[in-house]
Parts: sequence; C-alpha cells; structure tokens
Amino acid sequence: AIFGFQVWRLISFQFLHAGLFHILFNLVILFFLGRMLESYLGSKRYLAFYLISGVGGALLYLLLWGGGAVAGNPNIPFLLQSGADTPLVGASAGIYGVLVAVAVISPAQRIHLLFPPISLTIRALALILIGIAVFMVMVGGPNDGGQAAHLGGAAVGYLLIKFQGLLHWADRLSPTAIQAGYTKGRYEKKLKKEDAKRGEIDRILAKVSDKGIQSLSAKEKKILQQDTDRLNQ
Repeated sequence: AIFGFQVWRLISFQFLHAGLFHILFNLVILFFLGRMLESYLGSKRYLAFYLISGVGGALLYLLLWGGGAVAGNPNIPFLLQSGADTPLVGASAGIYGVLVAVAVISPAQRIHLLFPPISLTIRALALILIGIAVFMVMVGGPNDGGQAAHLGGAAVGYLLIKFQGLLHWADRLSPTAIQAGYTKGRYEKKLKKEDAKRGEIDRILAKVSDKGIQSLSAKEKKILQQDTDRLNQ
C-alpha cells in the first residue's frame, strides 16, 4: 500500500478475512450495530463513515508498525514488532468505528451477548473492548497489529460522529442521478438546491434548540414536517 503505491489496499483490506469465523463474527456485529448507525446518519454518510474508519485503522497500524521498524523492533510499549509481510485483513477496524459511534449517540442502549451470556450497555461494551485493545497493543499481546487497527478505527469513528460536518460531502454521492443521465449542469443545480434546503432545515432545527418548537412559524413547521416525512420514507 505504501512502498508499492497501491493505496487502494487501504480500502480493499477491509473486505478480506482470515477465515469463515473471522468474517462471520464481523458480519454479525455489523448487522446489529450498523443498522442503528445507518438509520442515524443515512446510507451515504454511513458508507463513507464505515470505510473511512477502516482506513483510519490501517493508518494507525502502519504508524505503529513503522515506529517499531525504525526503532529496530525493540520491546517498546505501543510499537509493533511484526514484520513487513504480516497481513492486515478484516472489517473490524471499521466496525470499531461503528461501535464507538453507536456508543456516543445511544450510550444507554443495552445489548445482550451470547458469549458470555450477559447484558450491558453499548457504552460499557465499547469501553471494555477498547481497553482490551489498548492493553494488547501496549504489551505486544496476540494480534497486537489487529488491535492497533481497532484503535485507529475507533478513534476515527469517534471524530466523525462528533464532527458530522466532515461527512457532508457524502450526500453528493448519487449513482441514481448518474444512471438517469443527468448532465453535469443539471446535477450541480440539483445539488445546490438540496444544499440550500438542508441549510434551511439546519436553521430551523437550531431555532427549535434555542427557543423551542413553539417559536416556529407555520411555514417553518411545514418545512420541518416535510423533511421528517421524507426521512421516514
């Protein structure tokens, strides 16, 4: 990815797995947590969020691996000692981003685990898993490279959910518009109109936050209701 300028590997590694149980475990988690985050962000922003979190995991892995390589692979906490041919595969970097995001937007949501058979909040689960990852990277435990990627994905996921404006560009992704044969001019005009509409919605929501729903005019209430109906559809 770095020395061979094959930067697409920062994306493609997220779709490769070490075996059946590896991909099955990741898909089960993504199925339950991903739906919650997708309903919150919308499909386009969710896709961007997930892939960027995965890239963040790969970058932190490379950073800690590079630090270990430059230092001669000494036994220094948080520096990886794996060789350059050690593969990094799996969706879990992006999944850790999803986990942290769900813990931020719905911290009290409870989840029931099968192994061990306990019930705990999403926030507690996120803190436990991140704590394990930090410990494993610090002491050079099993799969410390994978755990480093988990931490990178979690960190990027936290930043993206706290600063959701970083994902606004994803709203411009519109394969259906391309398939419909939109010309560039018509497509850009549509995007400007959608941006203006989103800006108006954001202004109304800010007004509700500051002064309450009773402060809205009839027109503003109608605009807000139309946007709610659109999202529900």
